[in-house]
Amino acid sequence: MTVPTLPEQHAIATHFPIAMLLTGIVFDMLASIVRKPVWRAVGFWMMLVGAVMTIPSVVTGWMTFSDMYSNSIPPVVAVQHRLLAIVTTVLALILVVLRIADRDKATGWTRALHVLAGIVAALAVGATGHLGGQLVFRGGANEVSPGAPHAAAQAEFTPPPALVTEGENLFWSDAIGCRDCHRVGERGGLTGPNLTSIGTSKPDVMWHVRHLEDPAAVVPGSMMPKNEKLTPLQREALAMYLVSLR
Repeated sequence: MTVPTLPEQHAIATHFPIAMLLTGIVFDMLASIVRKPVWRAVGFWMMLVGAVMTIPSVVTGWMTFSDMYSNSIPPVVAVQHRLLAIVTTVLALILVVLRIADRDKATGWTRALHVLAGIVAALAVGATGHLGGQLVFRGGANEVSPGAPHAAAQAEFTPPPALVTEGENLFWSDAIGCRDCHRVGERGGLTGPNLTSIGTSKPDVMWHVRHLEDPAAVVPGSMMPKNEKLTPLQREALAMYLVSLR
């Protein structure tokens, strides 16, 4: 059995607290409006479990962040995601503490405070999830940050024509299957990201080599499977072709 990587562990730990917190907050707010004690109890326990589960989510996220950007400058979206995740955890814990403190006897302004805190916490959860989605699905985790070393050199790099041709042939071949999911120009599939200008947004050859070797390790939560058929030389050729797409 393969042990999940840090990004995979973070993905596993993240979805459960998001679902529990949002659903719990909705139940809690509805209970305050329609005066349903059972709904309030359901909301409380869901928020409690969700708040506790944010802790492993933040821990695995912090470890993933440290591992991915140990030798590079993290992009702004990654920093914002980490900061908001911490804020969300604190807000969720505060919300639970407020609910425990009143022991289901909230009236008047305290009930309004709970609703307000729930709305703020829900917005924080949504914003954190949105930034996480940008990191995973829009490649934000691997954007070149302003001031990152070698950024200009990477952008000006011209891949060797022979390797570009070899990589292009591999990309469009039946054996490798890149074209089944990815589109370049008017050709290719629509399942994966459009790679027509990938060389502009991702000019680092080594990033592509690492991504082709283990997609989920480079882009947390990536749906792209490992391609065990590729040799190191083929990965390099494919990377050169992708960098040439500008």
